[in-house]
Amino acid sequence: MRRLALAFAWMTCLLPMSATAAFPWEETNQPPSIAVHGEAEVRVVPDHVMITAGVESRGATLEETVADSDARIRKVLEFLEQSKIEARKIRTEYLTIEPLIVETVGKAQVSNLPPQTDDPFASEPSAPRVVGYVARRQFSICIEQLDRFEAIYKGLITAGINRVSGIEFRTTELRQMRDKARQEAVRAAREKAQAMAGELGAKLASVQSIRENLNNGMMPSYMAQNALFDAPAEATDRSLAAGEISVRASVDVVFLLGDVELKP
Repeated sequence: MRRLALAFAWMTCLLPMSATAAFPWEETNQPPSIAVHGEAEVRVVPDHVMITAGVESRGATLEETVADSDARIRKVLEFLEQSKIEARKIRTEYLTIEPLIVETVGKAQVSNLPPQTDDPFASEPSAPRVVGYVARRQFSICIEQLDRFEAIYKGLITAGINRVSGIEFRTTELRQMRDKARQEAVRAAREKAQAMAGELGAKLASVQSIRENLNNGMMPSYMAQNALFDAPAEATDRSLAAGEISVRASVDVVFLLGDVELKP
């Protein structure tokens, strides 16, 4: 009986502590707050397009490969000059020349070229041998006249481009659009916080913290990236529309509340 009385007294001593724990700011002196997330999207018409393309040449000898690559590139640059594309709008991304090697391991022939003989399997291991060379050159081209984009794209294919790794519509007003999207996201966060707090009879007093989420940004309406393919002339008959660019922003904001009395 004495043990039960002691246990009951101990539990009654804990009740006031557990009751105050329901309001953590009363113990930690932290004011009440509300955390919200705001998002916004701004659309803008692109004013230029970036084409990332290049030429790949293969030949039996180094001289033959380099000569073919130079001839293709020369025709491409001549076409761009005739199309009134300024030299400063053309930038070389990379240039590589490497041998094509065939190596026999056991009975399997390892090569990045089709078999050069009728018998693709050797009965005895052989040393690696060079069977040719490959030259690759890639560059980016900025086209500011969007109404000429399709004609220039077709002309590049005809001139000798056989690798297209990216087509991206962009805007020179990206900075302004990002600022506008960020402002709209903050406004959305504030309106959400006001609506939620107002429903409970509370008011926003000040801002405790604000954080921008940097995983959002420019989302082009059309983007073909890392799509490496042979581009024959007949593949260019399709029209490409620029559309709009979507610029997004999102923020997380914590507001301090000034009046926390719940309305009836």
